[in-house]
Amino acid sequence: MSTYSKIFEIIDLNQVSHSPLSLSYKLIKFFLNFSINYKKNANEKINTYYINNDLRDIKLKKYNFIAFKSQDLMNLEELIMMKYYYKNRKNYKSFLDLGASIGLHSIVASKLGFKVTSYEPDKNHFKCFKENCRINNLKNIKMHRKAVYNKNGEIAFVKVKNNTTSNHIVGLKKNLYGPTVTEKIKTASANNLFKKNELVKMDIEGAEYVVLKSVNLSYWNNTDCFVSIHNNTVAKKIFHFFNKKKINIFSSKINWKKVKKYNDMPTGHPEGMIFITKKNQMNWLN
Repeated sequence: MSTYSKIFEIIDLNQVSHSPLSLSYKLIKFFLNFSINYKKNANEKINTYYINNDLRDIKLKKYNFIAFKSQDLMNLEELIMMKYYYKNRKNYKSFLDLGASIGLHSIVASKLGFKVTSYEPDKNHFKCFKENCRINNLKNIKMHRKAVYNKNGEIAFVKVKNNTTSNHIVGLKKNLYGPTVTEKIKTASANNLFKKNELVKMDIEGAEYVVLKSVNLSYWNNTDCFVSIHNNTVAKKIFHFFNKKKINIFSSKINWKKVKKYNDMPTGHPEGMIFITKKNQMNWLN
């Protein structure tokens, strides 16, 4: 078994805390980093990952995001999300990947049998995403080179040259480091997408609140959503909005317990992510 498959096997919620603030999380992350660094240094153009029999031979072309590399994507937070996909592969039919980057989550969801639709605005990430679909022999992912926003149209998009994972819609981020370039990109309305998909992964660099607020509240009856939050301003807006609408938020910061106060919310990647749902609990049991 690979390190990745061993970790994937043991990270059930009843065995390991999923909170990035916990000791068990930090220890597993420490050991996982050895495998990540090994993959970085391996003399190969394509990294192959074995997770389990359902997720075997996941291939990712080596890609340089400048600030970090594609191997860093196979981190503990992502493995935890994949574990949820795996445990719930019979409970959802469709998967929506917003901010797909080079396609890791879309590829995993597709291999698990989900009907996958993906959105990624950066042309270089999108090109690598298409290549990763080809080398994984996946032809059933619907891919769109657009940013997801609160309406269809066109908008200014900032590309951060020394960290392309920080690319974002103009005005949504402050204190940028390094050179940037701005271009026009097409946008897709999130409202229509949430209507058609049951499980959503959202990593859209500061646009989370604008997008989530635009979704028809009735769609949450059939849709659940993982959300990466990028700053405390967005975290506060999301917390107050869904608290008022009586839609549940679960936070990995507090080991997937229900959010009851603002301090339960993560305010950036180091503190974890959230899960938005009408359900009264997340299903980690199957």
